[in-house]
Amino acid sequence: MARYLAERIPRGGVHLPLALCIGVLVVVVVGWLAATSPFLAVVALLFAAFVAILLWATDASVLIVALIPLYYLPTQTAPGGLLENLPAGRWVGFAVVPLLIVYFLGRAGLSRRNLMLTGVGVCAGLFGLGLVLAAIANGSGWLALSLALVMYLRYPLLFVALVNARPDGNVFRKVIIAFLVLTLLQVPEVVVRFWLGARGDAVSLTLGPWGASALGIYCVYALCLVTAAYRCGKLNAAALVFVPLLLLPAILGEIKALLIAGPLVVLAILLVPRHLRGSGARRLLAIGAVVAVGLVLFTAWGDVWHGPQNSLALYGRQISGLVFGTASPSVGIQASRLSAAAYALTGLRAQGGLGLGLGPGSSLAGTLTGQQGSLHAMAGTIAAYVQTVAVAFDAGLLGLLIFGAMLAVCLRYVVLLLWRRSDNDDHWIGLAALGMWLFYALLGPVYDLVWRYDSASFLFWVVMAWVYLILQQSSADAASEPGPRRAGVYVSPGDVGAT
Repeated sequence: MARYLAERIPRGGVHLPLALCIGVLVVVVVGWLAATSPFLAVVALLFAAFVAILLWATDASVLIVALIPLYYLPTQTAPGGLLENLPAGRWVGFAVVPLLIVYFLGRAGLSRRNLMLTGVGVCAGLFGLGLVLAAIANGSGWLALSLALVMYLRYPLLFVALVNARPDGNVFRKVIIAFLVLTLLQVPEVVVRFWLGARGDAVSLTLGPWGASALGIYCVYALCLVTAAYRCGKLNAAALVFVPLLLLPAILGEIKALLIAGPLVVLAILLVPRHLRGSGARRLLAIGAVVAVGLVLFTAWGDVWHGPQNSLALYGRQISGLVFGTASPSVGIQASRLSAAAYALTGLRAQGGLGLGLGPGSSLAGTLTGQQGSLHAMAGTIAAYVQTVAVAFDAGLLGLLIFGAMLAVCLRYVVLLLWRRSDNDDHWIGLAALGMWLFYALLGPVYDLVWRYDSASFLFWVVMAWVYLILQQSSADAASEPGPRRAGVYVSPGDVGAT
């Protein structure tokens, strides 16, 4: 069956005879179900519509269709959101992403092509093995293990599926454009909502009561993309207006992660050494603009959020108090994610769980399983829910090291692309990927659960797949060129495939 479908479903869609056969089958099945259960008929019809999208759509449209629910739905499940009575909806990525994996592996025609695991795939397999060992050592149930495997590995496996399907660059460009459009539409909405009296987490109606955190991540990624495109000459100086626009929600929505991480990733993209003709003046202009905007933002933050409402100042005082030993432990745990995380890790060490953790599911809040994990019970506050601590509870330091190695492999891909000297039009994505990696691998995990969030993971792994495919294509082109190799760092196909 797999070979049959692989031969008859080309990359652009199905052939008409196969489509007619599928259509007749759907009509028969839905008609039969309608006679027995209208509800089952509706479910079958929706499933048939989804299958039709997969069969007729292009790779770009499939990714964009998946992006929309992943962008909006999870944060709408908070109390007061449109889906507050459906808390399981925040795990929509548990269903959408595996379907994407099946789709792209099917497009790759695995019956005719060898599977490329890549370094990411190898690390994902090792991490999965670590979760299994942690589950055995701690007596975790199959449900908790299954949820942890999907939670941590769905996006690395999507990366593997994408690099095997090998979509062309236009597919990734369209997905990025769709993401930028959705994010830029948030800016006027946030401004209007703030003007109407909305504050904090409620500043975005379309993203829901928990939307501020996701909005901060979207704006950080959009800043990476816009800044990289500007530096490589894809956008002119007028594009710098997007920098303050994308940082504006940090003030209006009290998004501390965006206020701190946004300027840092932009400066990292502008300061990283890179062979770009005529980039000196553009870099100086952009750096000056970012520094000026940053100063204005920090000043405006104090004006908008003053006194007890200034949570950024509160965090700063608590961290300072912890460093100098003047803070109350209970207040520090509640106010600072860093101190709460340190408190939770101390409890993990006391339980002897540093090596393999306390088992998969230990970091879950209980939305799906109905039972809170050890992390919440031990810390007593949601402030301890940061990604590094969550992985340590689920899989121990062993799992944390393996996941870190997987992100290090991604960084290697980015560095290889940045060190190559070429006029390839897609090299700007390497700079954007560097900024996104800085947030996803270093800044985000010490503040929030970014590795399990769809808002942080979807675009990151899609961009990393594009970086890998650019390297693979350029390596193949370089190997086929006669004579001396081009100037710059040469990346052989084996170098890319081995990682």
